[in-house]
Amino acid sequence: MAFASGKYSRAMCEQCGDEVAYTELQKQWDGLYSCGECFDTEHPQEQPSPSRPDAEALEHPRVDNNDQDASIYTQADNQWELDNT
Repeated sequence: MAFASGKYSRAMCEQCGDEVAYTELQKQWDGLYSCGECFDTEHPQEQPSPSRPDAEALEHPRVDNNDQDASIYTQADNQWELDNT
């Protein structure tokens, strides 16, 4: 469907109520049609950037296989002892 251009039409600003040229009206972020003086842009905090979850663990963890620093603890008579063998 084709619409007229409205170059001779007058319209009313939905914020201040002034009569302005139809072609000067702009649609705001909240759906209101307003003149250039009343036009308001959306504040950046209205739509915050999406947040992602914090990383809690490694994706593919590996065990440290360094035998030089390995210590073996053994339990004998309810006492933990370091076995240096």
